[in-house]
Amino acid sequence: MTSRRHKLAALLLLALVAAPAAARAATAEKLALWLDGRAAAALHATIAAAAGRPLVPAALVARDLRHVRGATAAERATALAARLHATVLYAHVDAAKQLTLIRAARGEQPTQRTVPSTAGADVTSAVRELVRGAASASPPAEPPAAASPPPIAAPKAAPVARRSAPPVATTATTPTGDETTLVARSTVPAATDSLFSIALDGGIGARRLQYNQPITQNLPSYSVAAVPWMGFRAAVHPFARTTVAFVRGLGAFGDFGHSLYQQSVVAGGGPRVSASWMTYDVGLHERIRIGDSRFAPTVGASLAYGRVAYNFEDAGQLISDTPSVDYRYLRPAVDGRVTFGRVAIFVDGGYRAILSAGYVGSRFPHAQVGGVDVGAGVSVALPHDLALRLTGQYLRFFYDFRPQPGDPYIAGGAVDEFAVGELALAYGF
Repeated sequence: MTSRRHKLAALLLLALVAAPAAARAATAEKLALWLDGRAAAALHATIAAAAGRPLVPAALVARDLRHVRGATAAERATALAARLHATVLYAHVDAAKQLTLIRAARGEQPTQRTVPSTAGADVTSAVRELVRGAASASPPAEPPAAASPPPIAAPKAAPVARRSAPPVATTATTPTGDETTLVARSTVPAATDSLFSIALDGGIGARRLQYNQPITQNLPSYSVAAVPWMGFRAAVHPFARTTVAFVRGLGAFGDFGHSLYQQSVVAGGGPRVSASWMTYDVGLHERIRIGDSRFAPTVGASLAYGRVAYNFEDAGQLISDTPSVDYRYLRPAVDGRVTFGRVAIFVDGGYRAILSAGYVGSRFPHAQVGGVDVGAGVSVALPHDLALRLTGQYLRFFYDFRPQPGDPYIAGGAVDEFAVGELALAYGF
């Protein structure tokens, strides 16, 4: 009985050890297709048929391709093969209609073929030779060397070396089945082509309210710095994977921020009172990429409804004769973004068409109020689709009071300024 138990335990241990190896072996028998560009993607059916091997699912290829690094396509294909435990076949068609094929496998030097993309027989022969070996790539009556040139070891192949940075990839499926894999160059980089993104941020804010030509003495100014701040931002572009440019860039966004615990004194003296600063925006955004280059800028336009409220309260009640404001507005805005590898620089600016101004505005019934804002920042991409962002924004509201004789509050105008600096951790996919 004891001997039988020992045998069963040994068999179970052997099965546990062999299972991962068997899984890796099964995956290694598959082929991952990386079709770089629309012209190469058009050859998918020809390449897949010539390969004659089961294909790694598109989702796995695209997921790992986003994390591999290398100066050339050959280096990236080799790194991708190591991650997938599978053979990778890279394909790209250049401007001269020449198809470059690179085969990469874990622990092997990549091999390359270049054939005319318009010659279907040559494409089929080259794919078979790379995937199955030279013996099966040519007819039996001819020596293997006559079918096509011998494999060339090319860690840095000349037709691919012109790509100074890793291509950006996206995935799609074809009607051939779930195992079909198509990886093609996207016209939009991953950072701009995200379906959904969210960022949690914290920082420091400041505010200053100054009156111009105050006549009455009941208009206290206000200034505060180093107000702790926290918030979040989110955006969704549900059509980001479509091919229609305008629809692909259309999305919705929202942001919310609030000051942390704050006690403040209004100019002119008096006790310290609770002050709260809150802001939010919700709206639609359209982003458009100018050109197909990886470094081509992205411009955007948006329209949002928003609110900025800065109130002084006592036990939840608004305190009179304080510079409390509650701006509600429509904000048309434009923005721009340029990416340099893992670093992106972005700017934005907008106009705030004021719908209501709150307590300060209510003192001047004939006032005209407007607002503008500018912002800028830098983002550094991190592993696992994360990014670190450093941003700053300046917001300026301006008043033309237009007082009338007999008004209890008289001044020429006012400027209400806000500034926020934030450090955010963002995630997007």
